[in-house]
Amino acid sequence: GGASSFAAQVSAGGRVLGEGAGRRKVDAERAAAASALERLEGDGA
Repeated sequence: GGASSFAAQVSAGGRVLGEGAGRRKVDAERAAAASALERLEGDGA
């Protein structure tokens, strides 16, 4: 065993916008939200 990690996904309209992982659930969710935001901004939304 050792470090456990969480994974989180942000999805909308049936497609995954962002994924993230972290040592805490909060960190994983924050990373997923950040990557989703980057993708949305990249789409020119």
